[in-house]
Amino acid sequence: MTIRRISVLTIAAAVACTARVADRQASERTPDSAIRASLPPPSAAVALSPDSALIGGACPFECCHYGKWTLDSNAALRMTPSVTASITAHIEKGTEVLADTGFVVVNPVGLIVGTSDFRQEETGLELHRGDTLFVLDEMGEGKWHARLHGEPVTVSAWEIDTAGNYGAKLVRAPRSVWWVHFTAPGSRGGWGLMDEIQEHGADACGV
Repeated sequence: MTIRRISVLTIAAAVACTARVADRQASERTPDSAIRASLPPPSAAVALSPDSALIGGACPFECCHYGKWTLDSNAALRMTPSVTASITAHIEKGTEVLADTGFVVVNPVGLIVGTSDFRQEETGLELHRGDTLFVLDEMGEGKWHARLHGEPVTVSAWEIDTAGNYGAKLVRAPRSVWWVHFTAPGSRGGWGLMDEIQEHGADACGV
């Protein structure tokens, strides 16, 4: 029997970042260096609540990497990764900056439930009826990091729908925000919400 391949566009749409999620994860009183030092290891997911997770070092698209970027928009850098934190620096469009670290907060975590035996050929993911897959940060090219029975796996947007017709049902799509720590010549470093910043240099495939 041939498995029909369909793309669930609702997953990609719902992963669009929003500044309203998890903007109180750090206190104004916490030193900037302490926040960076306390981030989990790259790609490690830390539960913030039953429905949210922080992924340290995440760079959420294919070929994404931290390093030297150039701003394509003005950027307001904040003392802590919070939209309510005080602004430490205004960086002008065209400035070369160092993006030295970052993280993604997923809130809520996405949920996919197995409705029957299911195998995704593209990723090798296998689900059985009743299995729950927790969907985390985006990897790019329609793939996401996820957790199944506590173990890291990869899931693709293909062969999954909201009705579970192909063995896996999308119950809830993930939503995420991406914070990056920048330093720039002649200015104090700080955190930028990537919903508000445009750049080039993060995409290593485009170099």
